[in-house]
Amino acid sequence: MVQGVLIEEGNIVDLNPATGEVVARVRVASAEQVDAAVQAARRAQPRWAAQPLRQRASEVAAAARQLGAERAELAKLITTEMGK
Repeated sequence: MVQGVLIEEGNIVDLNPATGEVVARVRVASAEQVDAAVQAARRAQPRWAAQPLRQRASEVAAAARQLGAERAELAKLITTEMGK
């Protein structure tokens, strides 16, 4: 257990606090994987900043629409993780 988070075999064990049931097991990223993700984001940022505001806004809106399309599934997952 790390700061109240159950870790088993390199996975975060996501539990429903109301039932103790396992909701999911999520692989823990290594320090190298985190560093690689940060470096990739840093390399991508100048291209993102160079896009016109209208284009960036359009891409953010598309991402929001995609999340909205999955809102029922996301709401159920969040509720389960909270034990409600």
